[in-house]
This record gives sequence, C-alpha cells and structure tokens, in this order.
Amino acid sequence: MAANAERGEMSLVVDGKRYVLTITLTAMMELEDISGGRTFVQAWEGTQTTRSIRDVMLLLWAALRDHHPDLASDEPGVLKKISRFVENAGGLEAINTQLTALMRLHMQPPELARVPAAGGDADPRAADSDASRGDGSALTGSAAA
Repeated sequence: MAANAERGEMSLVVDGKRYVLTITLTAMMELEDISGGRTFVQAWEGTQTTRSIRDVMLLLWAALRDHHPDLASDEPGVLKKISRFVENAGGLEAINTQLTALMRLHMQPPELARVPAAGGDADPRAADSDASRGDGSALTGSAAA
C-alpha cells in the first residue's frame, strides 16, 4: 500500500511495515466524538504549543483510522496498541514530526507541501517547486518557524 501525497497521504515505516497516514473528514469527526468535543484544530494546536501527549495520540489515531482500522480501532485496548506503535516508531517526538508533515500536506497547496524522507515517502513535486530552490518562498520561511 503506497501513500499518495496528492490525496494528502504519507507513509511511515515501523518495524518493517508501511503504514499510510491520512486525515479524512470522518476521522476528524470521530476525533471530536472521542475527545469530548475537542476539535481537530484544537488537538493539532495542542501538539505544537503544549506538546500534549493526549493530542499527539488523538491525531495519530485519527491519521491511522482510514487505512489501519485494526490499529486505530474503537476497542478499549486501542491506547495500548497506539502506545506500542509510538514506541516502535521512535517515540512521541518522531511521531509528532510525522504528524507535522502530514498536516503540512493538508494545510498548504500541493506544490508547497513537503514530506520528510526519513521513514516515509518523499513528495517528488517538492524538488520542482520554488521552495526547494531556496529563493525566499513561503515554505522556506515557514520551515524555519
């Protein structure tokens, strides 16, 4: 199963298995349901400002939901599964980096979206964009932020 950056997907390899991460409207609604009304944007901001473990786990659960319902299920033991996944993927900081890249795919025009190559599929379109030439594009400025 390959990730498709044009559909807002990226892949992450954990323990030799490729996982496809994506954020769908359904996943956003489900995140609001299980978090007591906390919006997707609030959860995203929590990963960036307070480094909330809960928010990182919620976003990861939502990102895995579409392609990996066995891992991101509604079962009571799902937090244990997700925690093990996070540990095997390099920890919370590594997962947060991947979620940041995934959010960038969803928040920017496709020609500005860049996916880190470490453990995932790089977006080949980034090599042709003005951002990759370092000419002061918006991506260059936002990447440093």
